Amino acid sequence: MARYNFSKTIVHSGLNKTKTIYGTRCYYVNKGNNNLI
Repeated sequence: MARYNFSKTIVHSGLNKTKTIYGTRCYYVNKGNNNLI
């Protein structure tokens, strides 16, 4: 059970890291579009 929770945590933190990178990229793209308009 402990091993299952551990692997679940790794996957979860990996998803959070990806989401953060993707969110930051979208933020900068939107910011750039606002500056162009």
